[in-house]
Amino acid sequence: MVQRKSTYGPVAAARLLGKVMDPALRRRGFAEAEVVERWADIIGADLADVCVPEKLSFSRNQAAGGTLHLRVAGAAGLRLQHQLPQIIDRVNAFYGYRAVGRVRLLQAPLPPTVQGRRRPPRRSLSDGERRALAEQTANVDDERLRRALRGLGEAVAARTTASPRAD
Repeated sequence: MVQRKSTYGPVAAARLLGKVMDPALRRRGFAEAEVVERWADIIGADLADVCVPEKLSFSRNQAAGGTLHLRVAGAAGLRLQHQLPQIIDRVNAFYGYRAVGRVRLLQAPLPPTVQGRRRPPRRSLSDGERRALAEQTANVDDERLRRALRGLGEAVAARTTASPRAD
């Protein structure tokens, strides 16, 4: 007798989101939601800030050499036009075969979620802030953990405008 192990408890939102998004993305030609979710990883953060994939269309009875439709922000279209071979290569490398043969650019405003993706520049920490972080992590025995905690503390402190306790 085979017993199924059921799991109760928290489930990662990304796992649920993929199940919900997959049908909608398939209608737009994307075989998997991961292409849209990992767009910045696939083509690079600098290009992902100015374009988003709209759909991937194929000619009848073909599963390769499709047309990738990209929505491009304003004047970035000219820059993207010069980088189309690299974009095609990166997307095809992600798929593992020559899924994209050409790219069509649509100059239109990007969704608000893409426009707000840029991170504000981080401020540099003062010597007092660095000393305070070093003191707070000094009692951690594991060197790798201490460095990771200090790096995390620096990243959090650099994002805030008010300086943490650096007495």
